[in-house]
Amino acid sequence: MCQLLTKAGIPPPSGLTCANLVFQTSLQYNGNLGGLTGANQLCNTLAANAKLSGTFKAWLSTSAGSPSTTFTEPLIPYTPVDGTLIAKNWTDLISGTLRSFIDEDENGVVGAGAPWTNTNANGTLANSNNGCSDFTSASQTERGVIGNSAEIQSQWTNYGVKPCNITSQLYCFQQ
Repeated sequence: MCQLLTKAGIPPPSGLTCANLVFQTSLQYNGNLGGLTGANQLCNTLAANAKLSGTFKAWLSTSAGSPSTTFTEPLIPYTPVDGTLIAKNWTDLISGTLRSFIDEDENGVVGAGAPWTNTNANGTLANSNNGCSDFTSASQTERGVIGNSAEIQSQWTNYGVKPCNITSQLYCFQQ
């Protein structure tokens, strides 16, 4: 899907007229996301409420799949709604280093976060224990891998772990 970069009246970067949008959710959720399907639905609901078109998927890995197996691999850039370049394309996205932070929500509001991911920088499953019981549990005794939206190295997606009863955002990627 090619999203025209005209949201909030901000002109796109020179020569860039469309991209796949990326955002960190404005809302936080405990580890019981309803699995991969539930997390994707949360992304799509927030995107629709923000009037962002297309289909979105959560950057989240479970035993049912990971971004490396469930995402499209576009040749166009990834940007937040303001048009800042995150990655030139899928290959650039999974290279281990982003070009900018994924710290804007679906409305373009910048904020720090530690999104649930359970995902390595290359889009594969980070925790073979399937964090938070495949993100269907909010148990205090289980852990899930989180990222850090203030990082551009691999820590953007694999920063550490936290208990599943604590809330975090999600990263959402337009497909």
